[in-house]
Amino acid sequence: MIAQIVEHWISPDAMEQGEMLYRDNGAAMKKAPGFVMRMVWVSKTDPHKITTVSIWRDEESQQNWNQKNTGHIHDEFGVPPRVPPGTEYYEKYRDLPSPLARDAAVEDYDVIEASL
Repeated sequence: MIAQIVEHWISPDAMEQGEMLYRDNGAAMKKAPGFVMRMVWVSKTDPHKITTVSIWRDEESQQNWNQKNTGHIHDEFGVPPRVPPGTEYYEKYRDLPSPLARDAAVEDYDVIEASL
């Protein structure tokens, strides 16, 4: 298994949109091949920081998801883009800018134990 931990910083004026996007993202992940589970946390010390942990059966499943579905989160320049056509979010969010205040910090981990 592989885990992906992502720290997101949401613009203060986009918290509601950001929370909806992360809920929708979780619902879409449930349909993805190789998905195991996902948790989303809002920081108690910084209410604009959302941390997500997704668990995948294998690295290939996780990478397939990322390639197809994370363009709305950030691009290679750290600039939050608009939600792209062709994703599950487009019908709901269309041309809304990303709710991120700055680039997300992403780190992948090999899972050595999980008690679910």
